[in-house]
Amino acid sequence: MYYQSVPICVERVWGHDDLKKLFNCNKPEPVGEIWILSGYPGHETKLLKNGKEEVKINEFTKEQFGTKIPRFPLLIKLLKAKRWLSIQVHPDDDYAIKEENEPWGKNEAWYFLECEQGARIINGINVESKSMMSKIVEKNEFEKVLNYAEIFEDGFIYLKAGIVHALGPGALTLEVQQTSDLTYRLYDWGSDRELHIKKALEVIDYKNPIAEVVKLEDTFSAPYFKVTKINKEAEINGFSILFTLNESIVDGNLLKKYSCAVVPFNSKANFKGSAVEFRLGEFWNSWLKQVDQCS
Repeated sequence: MYYQSVPICVERVWGHDDLKKLFNCNKPEPVGEIWILSGYPGHETKLLKNGKEEVKINEFTKEQFGTKIPRFPLLIKLLKAKRWLSIQVHPDDDYAIKEENEPWGKNEAWYFLECEQGARIINGINVESKSMMSKIVEKNEFEKVLNYAEIFEDGFIYLKAGIVHALGPGALTLEVQQTSDLTYRLYDWGSDRELHIKKALEVIDYKNPIAEVVKLEDTFSAPYFKVTKINKEAEINGFSILFTLNESIVDGNLLKKYSCAVVPFNSKANFKGSAVEFRLGEFWNSWLKQVDQCS
């Protein structure tokens, strides 16, 4: 058994027409993000049970987790930009709970599906302390401390909360994250959008400011999610999220490229094709245990 997600087209000023074409988005403005699977308030994706019966994702979340988790835990997107996104950073769980009254922070990962020649990202900063970064901000000398990294197809980067980053143009990027919209912008290339300097300086991880771009091999594990490439016929045990990289078959049904299927707990699905699989990390088991202890 599986549930197929119905994606949402989201307009962004930095968006790219390629996403409109891929997902037949009927939007007047550039589309920068496709929310593939989301329980975030205001951007909830619909689910189709076995590709047919419509189910609301909030109802599905309650069915799977009870009332212990306030929203579907993982948010999965596709992104493509025609220009640089803002230079930004996300808070960790402790800061998000204390300062933003949110259930958790925002740790995320990018998997690069397609890359134009010369595509790059900003991966961290060369700054060792908050006081040093404050001076950089005062003098508006961001360019001096940014760490650029070339990216490539099949490349992967885990962006822990606290790492300054920005996505550049020319990469079709699959993103998985904790379901949160907490983003603190440090710099936005002259745009008049709001910046969040004070909070950004507080949450930057000055001890581990740079991540690593690697080739995604078989599996990557982090506290929040486990990412695995599947290129074979397999029986998938829930709980599992499958994002298809080519036309694939789930329980006898054909799913087109860049579709998403969710296999619930205590269920199985027969899969044949190519996909990226996401599973919940240990953080969510710890979360559920803490809720049980407090109830």
